[in-house]
Amino acid sequence: MSDDAAMNRVKRGSLTALLITMRPHQWIKNLFVLTPLVFAQKLGPADEWTAQGPVIQTLMAFALFCLGSGLVYLLNDLVDKERDKAHPTKRFRPIASGDLPSKTAAIALAVGLVLIEIAAFFVSIPLATVLSGYILLNVAYSFKLKNVVIADIFSTALGFLLRVLGGALAAGVPVTGWLYTCTFLLACFLAMGKRRQELRQMGTDGNKTRKVLEAYSKTLVDRGMILTGGATIVSYSFYCFSSHAVAQFGTHKLGWTIPFLLIGFGRFLKLVQTAEDSPTEAMIGDPLFLINLVAWAMVVGGVIYG
Repeated sequence: MSDDAAMNRVKRGSLTALLITMRPHQWIKNLFVLTPLVFAQKLGPADEWTAQGPVIQTLMAFALFCLGSGLVYLLNDLVDKERDKAHPTKRFRPIASGDLPSKTAAIALAVGLVLIEIAAFFVSIPLATVLSGYILLNVAYSFKLKNVVIADIFSTALGFLLRVLGGALAAGVPVTGWLYTCTFLLACFLAMGKRRQELRQMGTDGNKTRKVLEAYSKTLVDRGMILTGGATIVSYSFYCFSSHAVAQFGTHKLGWTIPFLLIGFGRFLKLVQTAEDSPTEAMIGDPLFLINLVAWAMVVGGVIYG
């Protein structure tokens, strides 16, 4: 094999490892960027699909948050390299295993951060500001907040709120407090579920791979999941029958979507008890959960746009 061919193979390997580290399958979380657009009923009219219209602007914001979250995963794996080596499954991640050199990852991170900030600036200055806040929040999370009990949960939830805010600014639409409340509570519930699965999987060795697990107990996390999960369902139910929603959509039928929420929460709780890796990753690959999610989205779409 020639030197050029060997170098090309190495480059392809590094690019693949870089993409794996950025976790494209997790970018589904950035669909929260689209929620202000959907609930503001901006998907229908053709004039909303122009280059400067809310649909295209929101899709660009979605793409930027996808790349931003990918860079956050890259940063997190760089910071956690040594801890990941002690984890039963995370040790196979490209940086921890050595498939992606730390220097290459650091250069890609620096270049990527500069490029997405420039791109966000050209979409809108408010969006660039929110995206910067999202990245700074995750820098703080990677170096400090993920090791502080409860603060790690709240910082994760705040990241979801910034996604919603970014989507609202890109689309130029107002967001009801109900959407922010439901988003924050749901994100707390999902983060609690992840901690619960980590405690179950790691047992007494949890502190070797995630320091903050020392401050958590199964009882604390279980109660936290019951609290945040129940509060999410109650808040969403109140929103469905609120005067704001009824006036905006002209119907009480959004309440028909509540059973899908109950099914989704129940399925997630099951995955927390059985998943070998992150329950959010198991959720994304679970056929029953995905079918229920698609059904919920179809009914919501039918009520809002029907």
